[in-house]
Amino acid sequence: MSESFQGTVIRGALAHLLTSTPAKLLGFALTILAAQTLSPGLYGEFNLAVTIYGISDLLTNPSVFTYFVRTPEAPEKSLNSAFTFSLVRGVILMGIFWLLATPLAAAFDGGPGVVVLLQLLSTTFFIASVRNPWVVSVYHGLEYRKMALIESVGALVGNIAGIVLLLIYENPAALATGVIVNQIVGCILTWVYADRAPKFAFDVKELVTVWNFSRFLLINNIIIFLLLQLDDVFIAKLAGLELLGIYALAFKVANDSVLFLIATLRQVLLPAFVRLVSDREKLARATLRAVGTLSALSWILASATFAIAHELMLIISPDPEWRGSELVLMALMPFVLVRAVNGVYGSVLVAVGEPQVLSRVAGFQLACMIPLMWLGYEVGLGIRGSEMDGVLGVTLAIAILNLLTNNVLMVHCHREHDIPGWKGFGLMWLLAPVCVPAAGLATWLKDPTWNPWFGATVGALIVLLIALPAWELLVRGLKLGELVDSPSKLIQRAISR
Repeated sequence: MSESFQGTVIRGALAHLLTSTPAKLLGFALTILAAQTLSPGLYGEFNLAVTIYGISDLLTNPSVFTYFVRTPEAPEKSLNSAFTFSLVRGVILMGIFWLLATPLAAAFDGGPGVVVLLQLLSTTFFIASVRNPWVVSVYHGLEYRKMALIESVGALVGNIAGIVLLLIYENPAALATGVIVNQIVGCILTWVYADRAPKFAFDVKELVTVWNFSRFLLINNIIIFLLLQLDDVFIAKLAGLELLGIYALAFKVANDSVLFLIATLRQVLLPAFVRLVSDREKLARATLRAVGTLSALSWILASATFAIAHELMLIISPDPEWRGSELVLMALMPFVLVRAVNGVYGSVLVAVGEPQVLSRVAGFQLACMIPLMWLGYEVGLGIRGSEMDGVLGVTLAIAILNLLTNNVLMVHCHREHDIPGWKGFGLMWLLAPVCVPAAGLATWLKDPTWNPWFGATVGALIVLLIALPAWELLVRGLKLGELVDSPSKLIQRAISR
């Protein structure tokens, strides 16, 4: 990857990070407020509604926008036809989902509260359908600042709306309304930044061309969503909405405090990899650098979160009914680590035009998921007879499944695209010998009687003061500068750009 191109990608990552941080901080504040305002059961209702809505959306969403990002040469009639199809789909689905809210909620053991939430969320089918597809030109031009605004401002405004409404009404419907506001603002921004307005058209030939590529992404996205949300349904069925609420809160904290940085940096990879597809050597170097850097960040963030999980969840909600969420948060950290690297290899496969590989791998994951979750739940339940231990077993089983997937993706990219597998594996685990003991030391040194804010600060500092210098020394000592950025190099580039 050339220095100028790498600089563009780094600027894009910084733009995404800086723009998304306020929204994520407000999202974290909304999570804290929800934990302090709602009971685990009510929070579980909201997450069950979001899961049902998400499954319904993915089952009918052809995932065409990724196709247009991947295909800059797509003709005008293709984009216009996709817009028309999306609009028709949105209107029909909004009506159907509203009418079927009651039986859908009943199918997942949800009550009247879930029905109301589903009817609110049904409006997002229409809102999403009127997004302007011509905004794809922003992605083709690697205009990362605009991309960041499109993807972050809606979340910012939606979180503000959610906070205000939750303070007033203390009802999970406030959270659903925040989701709707997020979609509305994001839709408006696609029209603000698109270089033209779409026209009504319906070219069957163009839609078939789009479908031939996006069908694999659709299958993959459905499976990935099920992999991420099937655990919610599983836990709700076996352990009840209260434990689902505890599990969902821990996952939300992990997503907002750890995964947001990883996901933000990963968002810039697909447009960048598309530019490098014609040069296998540059693509391999860029992939290894992404794997090395994201893995190092993941190890540090996950280790620090593991060390301060108890204090973090006490800060979010001191109410005893939320206890156990800190254990789930700790158990989620292995999943967080693997998910970051899987995203890198997934972006490579989409960039080179192999979404079908992702579908096959994700299908294998889904086939294994329910048996593994059941095994994890039964093993956990058998330890002390506690349903919470069963939930922890489910969490660890999902992490193991994602680790197996990581190895499959790594081997495929090595065999088919000359991306060195052993180097990728080594870079992924480079900081493990440092971060694991650092997290253990921080956990051991902290006193549980300390003020949660003080304990969290001490624990995080211990991990950072050990892991960051070790990262720098390992990169320099092993001469890995061409494969992974050191902290000083990242800071230097950020300042210079």
